Amino acid sequence: MQDEVYNLAEPIPGPSIKRVEKIAREHGLHIIFGMPEESAVKGVIHNTAVLVGPHGLIGRYRKIHLPTHTDF
Repeated sequence: MQDEVYNLAEPIPGPSIKRVEKIAREHGLHIIFGMPEESAVKGVIHNTAVLVGPHGLIGRYRKIHLPTHTDF
């Protein structure tokens, strides 16, 4: 993923959020997932945890470092 993080990043809300919202709505679920978030600032990517519920996007938490920041 290290090489693809800029290609995979999406804004919030974006296509991935819409797909997860549909799943949450159809099944009455709350879903937490991580994704690379495209910032409004050009070239900045956030490592974001997103919470979606049956009624849509609830919130997000931007972590400090991308998962590729250090070796793992």
